[in-house]
Amino acid sequence: MNLRHIIRAILMEHSHAHGDGLDLEGVRARLMTWPREKLIGWLQWNDPNGIWTDKDMEANDMDPMSVEEAVDQIMAFVEDNGETPEDMMGASLEANPSRYPQPSQFDKFLK
Repeated sequence: MNLRHIIRAILMEHSHAHGDGLDLEGVRARLMTWPREKLIGWLQWNDPNGIWTDKDMEANDMDPMSVEEAVDQIMAFVEDNGETPEDMMGASLEANPSRYPQPSQFDKFLK
């Protein structure tokens, strides 16, 4: 699965109904259901210069990131920004529309 496909999957399944406040426990519980590949893909999208992939981790003499470690990393971004991972992606898409394909164009980019 490539990064564009991961981004598409995250955006497609997001429900914007998260109430008045951010339910951090709920966000963490939901992230724990994501496959490891999807968690790492989100981290790569959010911080392309970070050391997230197994290859990058190995090159820096680090063990591959576990699901729990990936969720902890994402939760740090969630807590810092006060937004869900999906809301961060949506805001980035709105602020930088030319940088990303629009949802209606995803199929063209995934072929």
